[in-house]
Amino acid sequence: MTEEKQGGAALTDAQLNELLVGKFIWVQNNVTGGRFKMIFTKEGQCIVYFVGRNAALPSEVGNVAQAGYQGTTSPYSINNGKLVTYLQQTPFETGIYKLGDKYYAARSNEFGYANYEIIPPVVNLVPKQGEQHGPAPGGTD
Repeated sequence: MTEEKQGGAALTDAQLNELLVGKFIWVQNNVTGGRFKMIFTKEGQCIVYFVGRNAALPSEVGNVAQAGYQGTTSPYSINNGKLVTYLQQTPFETGIYKLGDKYYAARSNEFGYANYEIIPPVVNLVPKQGEQHGPAPGGTD
C-alpha cells in the first residue's frame, strides 16, 4: 500500500530540496532488506554507494554497484514533487512521503508501493550474527 493511502504526506519540491540536495541519505529496500547510500550534489548529479554484490543487474538500470565503485554519477532533478533519477538513461520518478517521523519512497515502476525507507546512517553494513538486519541506532557517517 502506498504511504499516501496510509496517511503519509507527499513532499513538495522545496521539502525535497531541503532533504536531499547537497546531502547523502541512507536508503533501505524494505522488501529485500538491502541498504545503500545516495549522494545528491548541488550540481544535479547523484551517485549510489554500497549497493552490495548481491544486487540484481536488471538491463534497465545497468551495473549500479560498479558505477558507485568507479564514482560514476548520473543526473537527477526535482520536479512536481518527484525526485527524478536516471539509471542507464532510464528515468525513474520517485515520490517521497513523510509518515510520522519517517520518510518512505515509492518509485514509479513499482506499482505505487513505497518499498524504500530513508534510514539513519549505517555504521555496519553486515549485521553480526544474531543482530537484526536494520540500521544501527544513533549511527553516524
